Amino acid sequence: MDSARMQGGRKRNLVILRAGDASLHGTWLPPGGKRNWDLHISYFGSNEAPTPLDKDGVTWSRDADNNKWNGIGRALGRQMFSLDAYDYVALPDDDLIGSPDTWNAAFDLARRHHLGAYQLSLHHASFFGYLDTLKQPFLELRYVPVVELMAGIIRVDVFKKMPYRSLEDNLWAMDYVVARLLKEQPKSMAILDAVSVLHARDFWTGPLYNSSRASGRSLHQIEADFLSRHGFKRVERRNLGGLTRGGRLIKRLWWTLFLIPARVLRKYRYLRGLRKIAHAEEGRVYLLRRFASVPGLEVAPDKVTKTR
Repeated sequence: MDSARMQGGRKRNLVILRAGDASLHGTWLPPGGKRNWDLHISYFGSNEAPTPLDKDGVTWSRDADNNKWNGIGRALGRQMFSLDAYDYVALPDDDLIGSPDTWNAAFDLARRHHLGAYQLSLHHASFFGYLDTLKQPFLELRYVPVVELMAGIIRVDVFKKMPYRSLEDNLWAMDYVVARLLKEQPKSMAILDAVSVLHARDFWTGPLYNSSRASGRSLHQIEADFLSRHGFKRVERRNLGGLTRGGRLIKRLWWTLFLIPARVLRKYRYLRGLRKIAHAEEGRVYLLRRFASVPGLEVAPDKVTKTR
């Protein structure tokens, strides 16, 4: 029996997507793509409905709120689905390019390794904030003390303990909430190197960050103040060992030289003022240029503009 299903074929994985009009989730739903997960779109865009929609296992609600976690809380409150029907829930941002098989494989790996929370690694052409989130060659996964929930998946029993309706100024605190919940469970958090997505827009460019900047404080200061008020501490991002594709445990990771091109690319984009490498139009996604190991999308440089 498929590890992602129970008797009767019910899917045991859920993706809750906060999506605007520029969402790139169309790459996850190509015609005929088989999925071991259901999708709920918590939509904050201006159109009549999010695009695209897939009739098989997709629901949506209009949850107008700039904050990702407030929006997720609103979607859960509508009771259009029950968390009790699922084992894992993914909470991705809407600027990730992948495929149905990307998420299929990620859910399957979680069960194989009994993970409590984890994230998909990032393709080296991605916009990235932390080097350790980039895909590492030769590995299946790396154990870590904290994951970045931009491309995160959480076991439902852990997710239920989280305060979904975030408080004011919550930018990235949920990463540390999950880290605290799983702190006493060794090897329960990981970055999946065997499964990666392309993060196609620069960080800190959404409406949430625009309103936060209006306060006159830096984004890092806003987050530090939030964590202090609510009794959370930042968790140091470090590798706790990895598993090779053959299942061998490696305690020390030495191939950071493979990450140098990604660092150079990030600096180049900053100097050029390039803030996105993909564009969505009526559900179709276009790339600035072709990237190796990214699904075969149309390349349309004229649709991807430079913005500061």
